[in-house]
Amino acid sequence: MPATLLGKILALRVFGALLMASLLIAMRALGLPRRFLTVTALNPGLMFQFVANAHNDLIAILIVTLAAAVIRRSPTAGVGLIAVAGLVKIPFVLLGLPVLAVLRPAARTRYVGGVAAIVAVLVVSWLGAEALTGRP
Repeated sequence: MPATLLGKILALRVFGALLMASLLIAMRALGLPRRFLTVTALNPGLMFQFVANAHNDLIAILIVTLAAAVIRRSPTAGVGLIAVAGLVKIPFVLLGLPVLAVLRPAARTRYVGGVAAIVAVLVVSWLGAEALTGRP
């Protein structure tokens, strides 16, 4: 595909379609009812926003969904995924914090994990900006 504006737009749309398919797989891995999967798959608003318009928010949404899928087996991986979602767009670290609510027996783990995710996003963002600009 040539490196034209049209080629780049088409590539972003294909990437958005792959992300939508991945989101449906992640939702299924969470064990959500079939009606949720159907509504998500057939929602024209989601298709317009994330596939046709190629917004990158779906990356963070998928990562938070994956965090919800792994949080019970590996709280550290779940917190790490929430931090990665926050690196895509920082508000997603806050939207990912309710995922930690499944860690009820260890409430302390929830708070430590939430703080760790927020601190990780801030530190990595700071270091990334410093590396790009070359100044502290």
